[in-house]
Amino acid sequence: MGFMTSFARGRLLVVGVILTFAGGGVLKSTVSRQMNGVEATATVLEHISECNVEYRLVIADHNTEQSMACDAATWFQNSMGSNKVTLVRNDFLRLRYAEAGGKTHEVKMAVDAALAHDAKVGAAIPVIYDPNNPDIVREPLTASVLGVEVGIVLLGLYLTLLGLGIGPIRIMKALMGSSRGAPTPATAAVDWSEEAVGERIRAAAAKAAGARSSPAPWQSPIAAPMDTPVASPWSRPSAEPQFGRASASSFGKRRA
Repeated sequence: MGFMTSFARGRLLVVGVILTFAGGGVLKSTVSRQMNGVEATATVLEHISECNVEYRLVIADHNTEQSMACDAATWFQNSMGSNKVTLVRNDFLRLRYAEAGGKTHEVKMAVDAALAHDAKVGAAIPVIYDPNNPDIVREPLTASVLGVEVGIVLLGLYLTLLGLGIGPIRIMKALMGSSRGAPTPATAAVDWSEEAVGERIRAAAAKAAGARSSPAPWQSPIAAPMDTPVASPWSRPSAEPQFGRASASSFGKRRA
């Protein structure tokens, strides 16, 4: 079980590191392109769709990739079977824009399916181009793209921490501790080590034993000796008066 746990943690660590560095590289490139690029307005001239098909021949031991028209690629995949032929569709827009110096460029920009569908021919769309290479044009950075790239980096960091043996509870405690600042004496962390817990248990047991040995509030703190008779409040006094005995003895002495 311990070997399986270590093996699983190792795999999580590797995947987390790969996602962190790969996502961080893409995020850095995207932000750098957004900061260093120049904004412009381009006009849509044409929609272009290119398809690549990947398949394996019977006599070959490797896959073959070929570009063709999307209609032909779709027919080829349907005739051969989707389990034998993989089809990848790429959408582009042919654009015309003028850079800051006034020079006009016609470029082909890769876009997602949503933008390719929404951008009509003749429409004006915002773009960002590289001032050092005006033929490289990209879409402006959007919140959805930025959120996906940041999410990949955060997922990689989380898997990396799990691979290092740092669970989600410890991560939440660390985040909460950092947000609250340095612990004050009233909110200082409790020592849960074995020695500290044992010391607290022994102190509680000694306090309970002292409470059991102390007399109750209704008990007298001074006990009477065992050989001292204690008069009962219900005992009756002697019927013979004390002075009778003294008188008899005195009269007896006088007669003698």
